[in-house]
Amino acid sequence: MWEILETSSAAINRTLQTLPESLLPFMHGASFLGVELFYMALVPVVFWGFSRKAGIHLLVLVITTAYTNSLLKWIFSRPRPYWVSSEVTGFDVEHSFGIPSGHSQNAFVVWFFMAALLSTQGRRALWYSIAAFVVLLISFSRMVLGVHFLQDVLCGWAIGALILVLDRMLKDRVPGGGKSALWMLAIPFLLVGLGYLVRMTAVLRWPGYDALDPGTVLNTMGTLFALLIIYAFAEKLLIKEDSMSVGMRIALILATFVVVLAARAGLSILFQRIEFAPDAFRFLRYTLVGLVGFYLVPVLAARFLEKSQSR
Repeated sequence: MWEILETSSAAINRTLQTLPESLLPFMHGASFLGVELFYMALVPVVFWGFSRKAGIHLLVLVITTAYTNSLLKWIFSRPRPYWVSSEVTGFDVEHSFGIPSGHSQNAFVVWFFMAALLSTQGRRALWYSIAAFVVLLISFSRMVLGVHFLQDVLCGWAIGALILVLDRMLKDRVPGGGKSALWMLAIPFLLVGLGYLVRMTAVLRWPGYDALDPGTVLNTMGTLFALLIIYAFAEKLLIKEDSMSVGMRIALILATFVVVLAARAGLSILFQRIEFAPDAFRFLRYTLVGLVGFYLVPVLAARFLEKSQSR
């Protein structure tokens, strides 16, 4: 069944790849709107530009959709178009499985969240139209680049929509922070365990296959662990209302992005030299990056503001 569907869908990829090659840079640019680095830049924009609560909400959604997508890829364990059809060119190199499309799923969650956030100021139809256009553009680019079948994209949209529906249903049911939230610190470790269990079933079918890298599970759960630590011991840092100038907000957006990027790269270089327990250190790396971005930067910003106001 899958093979028949993929053979039929590959024809769509081949047709799309007859478009002028001059469009490829634009397709790569559209695809960039769905990568981790872009979301690393977007979250600080929302955190400092709108509200800390909205920024954390967005980050949790990004964590949720990325983690879920990784598990579903292992469950389905289906190839990408250029893996199985010599007539489809892979203009991107991808090592994970194909369905559901991570770019399409994540884009659906993130851009419709942004539409909901921006529409609180009015022009609801405009913001949702822009979100729909961006989601379509990102998804279209993935098919043109030969890395996703149509069914990968449609499945990604469906999972993304489900995540947003569940988010809306659970919106007002988040437990309080502080010491009462200490039990929540176990959640990332349980989810890592679930991830490895699902991965093990895929390993049995695809032994030694490089599409089984647990990186996304470790990255997302390490970041979630950092957020839960802050939520348990410094809850106000995540929900505080900021009163500052536009210039200060822009400076903090840039500072957060640069500091997080530097911490991510620096810790990667440091931990690569450690040969034992690489998965544990990858989890720790993202925990530390999360603490730097959402604890250290807000604390230093608060102290800077206090000193500047006391002068």
